[in-house]
Amino acid sequence: MFYNTLDFYFPFMILELLIGYQISFYFLYQYYKIKEEKIGLNKILLAFSLLIGLGVSGIVIRNYNSYYINDVLLNNFFLYITHIIIAVAVSSFLLIISSKSFQKIININVTRAVSIYTVVISILIFVVQIKSIQFIFIIISIILGYFYLIFFHLELINRSKGKIRKRIILIFIGEVLLISNILIGSEEIVVLIFLQHIPFITLISNFVILFALTTILLCVYKFPIFLEFNWDKNLIKLFIVNTQNFEIIYTFNFTEEIERKENTTKKPSEIIESDYFFSRGIIGIKDIISGITNKKEEGIEKIRRGELLILLKNGDAPLSFLLYCLTVKKEMNSINYFLKTIKNEFQELYKNIILSFEDLQGLENKIFSSFDNRIKNILS
Repeated sequence: MFYNTLDFYFPFMILELLIGYQISFYFLYQYYKIKEEKIGLNKILLAFSLLIGLGVSGIVIRNYNSYYINDVLLNNFFLYITHIIIAVAVSSFLLIISSKSFQKIININVTRAVSIYTVVISILIFVVQIKSIQFIFIIISIILGYFYLIFFHLELINRSKGKIRKRIILIFIGEVLLISNILIGSEEIVVLIFLQHIPFITLISNFVILFALTTILLCVYKFPIFLEFNWDKNLIKLFIVNTQNFEIIYTFNFTEEIERKENTTKKPSEIIESDYFFSRGIIGIKDIISGITNKKEEGIEKIRRGELLILLKNGDAPLSFLLYCLTVKKEMNSINYFLKTIKNEFQELYKNIILSFEDLQGLENKIFSSFDNRIKNILS
């Protein structure tokens, strides 16, 4: 029965490769798309890409080897190749998350130690030729790698929030199923426990892999940017200024939005009135604009006033007369990225409207109030 189903397994393997590589390349694309923003936590996208891409490759090569390679030497060769690929997949993931960017999530020194131990044990598997000892090393490497990956994902989920948290939960479920399949489908485990049920185990294994990959694939579409933890707690207020007439055409109060979400109210002494920094008494709009030095079209300028920071970003032509001012408690790469996103979305939505009206005075609230929902969506 096992050999009569060989033709049935091959389409499964092709489909697994296609979905797995699609997921891997999409994560890789997302990572490199925003790499220049230097948001450290987005290295997780690279880690996901390598883990899934290499992991699926290892699974498919192992299955092809089990089903179609009858030559003993070739079979042993591809078996070693499978072990190498899967070991590289897990080690790459562990090495990436051992960077300083993830030190608020896990102890990176422990992660580096686990990564080194996993590599050493993987090497010992190839050096030692005694099957029983190899099996022990495989079990140890699985315990170190597999359970540490679970621990990391649980910590990541615990510290995440909003849309990205939901996506990571589903990715975690998919990865657990994939890694469990690697464990249960390994030749050592099959021979030891499931030898008499190989056809049934193989069939179930293929369905589990496809389900896991499909789950992850649904998550990667429009995967949110993994911004720094609590970056939004440092936002105070956004102003969009028309520099032609020095009028503020749009504002958004982040402090009030955070209070509303958390159902809390700041004490009077803790309330920061950002409008004050735009009053004539301290710093008027003209002063802000004239305070920008070495203006760069793609750059973000900043003005420090006491403990606060005003980040400034010019609009793109033909809306270069717009100035995006964001008051924050401190500068973060995630906040810089957020300001660029605000600029791009505002221009995309209202470019034609702004260019059609010579004077928007009195119409600002009516025209731009819908942008509140865009900002809230980014924050969620």
